[in-house]
Amino acid sequence: MKTNNLLDTGIDLLKRIEELGYKAYIVGGTPRDLMLDKVSNDVDIATNCPIEILEKNFTAYNIGKSKNFGILTVRWAEFMFEVAQFRSDGEYKDGRRPDSVEIVNDFKQDVVRRDFTINALGLDSNGVFIDYVGSTADIQSKLVRAVGDPYKRFQEDHLRMIRAARFAAFEGFFLGERTKQAVIDLSELIHKVTPERIRVEIIKAAKKSGLQFARFILILDDLGLLKLILPEVWDMKCFEHNMEYHPESPTVFGHVIACLNLMKEGDPIYKIAVLLHDIGKCVTFEEIDGNPTYKRHEYHSAKMAADICDRLKFSLYHKESIVFAAANHMKLHYLSEMKPSKIARLVGSGNFDVLAEVARVDEFCRGEKFKHKGKFEEEMKRVYEITEKWHDQVTKKPKKLVSGKRVMEIVGIKPGPIVGQIIQQVEDHIIDNELDPTNDKLMYELILRAFTMGGL
Repeated sequence: MKTNNLLDTGIDLLKRIEELGYKAYIVGGTPRDLMLDKVSNDVDIATNCPIEILEKNFTAYNIGKSKNFGILTVRWAEFMFEVAQFRSDGEYKDGRRPDSVEIVNDFKQDVVRRDFTINALGLDSNGVFIDYVGSTADIQSKLVRAVGDPYKRFQEDHLRMIRAARFAAFEGFFLGERTKQAVIDLSELIHKVTPERIRVEIIKAAKKSGLQFARFILILDDLGLLKLILPEVWDMKCFEHNMEYHPESPTVFGHVIACLNLMKEGDPIYKIAVLLHDIGKCVTFEEIDGNPTYKRHEYHSAKMAADICDRLKFSLYHKESIVFAAANHMKLHYLSEMKPSKIARLVGSGNFDVLAEVARVDEFCRGEKFKHKGKFEEEMKRVYEITEKWHDQVTKKPKKLVSGKRVMEIVGIKPGPIVGQIIQQVEDHIIDNELDPTNDKLMYELILRAFTMGGL
């Protein structure tokens, strides 16, 4: 069994609770991960130790009124653990949480209220797995099955339907037939789930490898959920690609899946940006000489991605990254033709790393017929060389290449948009032609030309 400092400390906390005369187990995903020989970075505990005893013997916190549901956050050594009392849930009227809970003394009663058997194991302080619902067999066979009646489980908390897809996306795992059918039959209930909770599940899925996230999207589609929560992504199934240029798949949707398959574990926003980068093709389809074309689809992709981010309540920071990648991903196919000033400003946006990853998988999912990896790396090297040279002026801009005050003095105009236009034209000209911005005579001539001739 793989262990780490967090798990060792959690087991030490179990022993301390046992010393007080109570039972305690590590629950949730940790026992499952340990049985799969994986290290878990999250340890939750269930116990029959009363709340007042926990508060008396430990540094405990009631976060978000969770105490009402028999849950405290306990500090033990340098870690924080969620410690929940064994409980039985009352009726679920809102499709999210029970109206009431009953504290019970038996771990078996606690287990039968949980979502899936693979998450219903307990681990005691001796490292022994406690299994009341066939969890061990299901984990070994990689079966995702609801605890008890799947229809009841999904009616209790509708989000569990998306969680079913996320767990089934684990490598080699699959949904049990009755559990799968229950999701299909109850899929419309997903409309009652708040956008924030849906976003959290999508981000959790996207933290895994691209292959696993792609499986998650495909399973959502198979269950009838994708069309309900991300209809724009589902629509991509209906639009074709020219196989001469996209041999990886005959559809836009298949292209996106192929892109995701190339991605590793890491920042989930990169994968979500890839998922959404081509959704604009759904509204820009034209057929020319028998071939599908999608002119300016990146513009529409950006707008639609922004709408999705707003709908699912993404942070402004994440929204900007996703939208920037969608809006600019076509530009990186033509890096060799771009002026240095355009490249420097693109990199200076702060979201270039997301864009670069979208462009990389967008290119290489088609195979090396179109651009071999060495060529792409050469172009990216040029990008970073340009950026490094003009970093202060374009990326951080602590000091502008061209002063607005100087522009107004030379051409005799007042503050306004024309000043900004002249500044950008002159800055771009300096960067593109590698000129010296400290040459006063040159700067005077460039500013004057930009004003009198309408551009450089």
